[in-house]
Amino acid sequence: MKPLLEMCTNDSLTELELFYEIDTNDLRRSHVVYQDVKYDFKLKNISNISNIEMIVNNENVDIVWKKEAEDQYFIEVSRNSSLFLLSYGMTEIIVHVEFFDGDEQYLFTEPLSVAVRKEYEKSIESLYEMLNVIYHKDDMLLYQSKPDNRRRQIDVYNKVDNRLEVEIDELRLILQTLQKNFPYFLKNSCQLTETKYCVDSLEKIRSLEAKNIQYIVTHPEELNETYNSNGIYINNNRFIPRKTLVGVREYTRNTYENRIIVSFIWTVLTHIKTRKEEITNLLKKNEIDVHTKAEAKKDYVLCTKIIQQYIKIAYTRYEEKFIEFQKQFSAIYSQYCLALVKETTILNKVPEPTPTFLEIYHYRNVFQLINQWFGNSKFRVPQNNILLQFSNADRIYEYYCLLGLYGSLLELGFEEIYERREAYKYKVNYTKFENTEQANTFYFKKDSMYVTLYYQPVIYSDQTSTTNSIDLFRTDRFFYTPDFILKRVVGNKTTYAIIDAKWRNRNTLLDKKKEGGMQDLVYKYLYSVVNATTMQSVDFLWLLQGKDDNRDMKMWIQRNGTKSRQQNESFRMASGIVRYTPKSGGEELKKIINAFLNR
Repeated sequence: MKPLLEMCTNDSLTELELFYEIDTNDLRRSHVVYQDVKYDFKLKNISNISNIEMIVNNENVDIVWKKEAEDQYFIEVSRNSSLFLLSYGMTEIIVHVEFFDGDEQYLFTEPLSVAVRKEYEKSIESLYEMLNVIYHKDDMLLYQSKPDNRRRQIDVYNKVDNRLEVEIDELRLILQTLQKNFPYFLKNSCQLTETKYCVDSLEKIRSLEAKNIQYIVTHPEELNETYNSNGIYINNNRFIPRKTLVGVREYTRNTYENRIIVSFIWTVLTHIKTRKEEITNLLKKNEIDVHTKAEAKKDYVLCTKIIQQYIKIAYTRYEEKFIEFQKQFSAIYSQYCLALVKETTILNKVPEPTPTFLEIYHYRNVFQLINQWFGNSKFRVPQNNILLQFSNADRIYEYYCLLGLYGSLLELGFEEIYERREAYKYKVNYTKFENTEQANTFYFKKDSMYVTLYYQPVIYSDQTSTTNSIDLFRTDRFFYTPDFILKRVVGNKTTYAIIDAKWRNRNTLLDKKKEGGMQDLVYKYLYSVVNATTMQSVDFLWLLQGKDDNRDMKMWIQRNGTKSRQQNESFRMASGIVRYTPKSGGEELKKIINAFLNR
């Protein structure tokens, strides 16, 4: 029996078949899951398990599991909120099981379509616009590798797009090799042909060979009598042939090897044109037709627009690369046609390995490319619907805020000096804490002021464990990982600001009972984080609100009491919440950054 994952709610039960890998190109059989519904799970038809992990959106889910029967395990999600609360578009559940015999398996559900309440459709629109911003400013943020390379998570970026990346690398190598070898072919493209014989005047002969003598012997009519001491001696007379076979060798570019090289370039160019057309047609089609095994409830809507945007982002990037390849290979084809010979033959197999291909270095280079090209299996870009492993809403909003903070500093007149990636050390084994794969430290300068923007930094509990020049420490145990830190240095004075991105609305952030809200983070960062040099607490904290709401005020200032309003703006602007979304714009974000820089 196949392994099953039973998904349970208070009023429903859904059985998800588990696969050892999943074809995510086919969305016609997806199940509907609800963003705001809590689920429990049962893993069935599998036994002798020593450990279970559950992975959603490339992040481990905190679970508690127990054995109920020989081949059945109950799995409870250890969180108050819904498992799919931050998921939009499509997702899947990956179950990682370890066995007592030391073996392990990754089991995949079929694609899951996330349904959102209709009243939250504006959130879908907002995420859609954020994806647009991220794509146009720094699309590589959307292509994070998986957090654990051991995980064989199957999705389009791993399974199809990664093969496109391999093909792109191969084309880049072919182009570089052809460009490198072109100067040789331009000067040394001509080769001597095999000797061709024709009947011609004796004066044109350069050497006497067996074929020449044989022709003279068999053609006595060509002999003329001579009266000097040279010639062929016959019956006391001497004769000289008027004509004989003369061997002629010519230099030519029209050789087998040259024709093969140009044909290969033409073959690759034709493939590039075809690939570009496939991607262009996919983007033109770009209509998501998601068929679910059951209709979504009437108060819910599927996030097909988010899926559509991910497809556009992924494949527009590849379309641009193949357009550029087409230009480059068209140019190199024209150059080789002029240097060698023009050919428009499509190769469909590896050519004969002639001595020229094997012995001459530059010819051998190209021949190796041809071998490699036909050795790699070619694939077709999928024409049906495709699925990407989406980042959750929190991660998308973090990227959006990172680009917003970076852009605000530039607009405020700062110049970026350089950027780099710092690897932090985490003292607990928790998958939420992962080092970023792109640059996470950005250095700026304006006049005598230096500003550093940290993304996903670590504040340790040990006063001496500073990393990446962050002189902050946590006064209680473990460590903190705020989304952003701004460090301002003027002369010998250093001040810090902590900024957290929250995909929430204003009411949720102001709810005193909510973890991660304003009150919780004031204690976490303003009361529990200290500057190791001055021994003073951090005095600047702002939350970036990711969800639009009906509040007129884009900014909420914490220090807004009667006495606080009597203080200057620098004091009042020390902490609060600012709405930062595509709809609200970035003026308030620049205002709080400017307030910190001018303290």
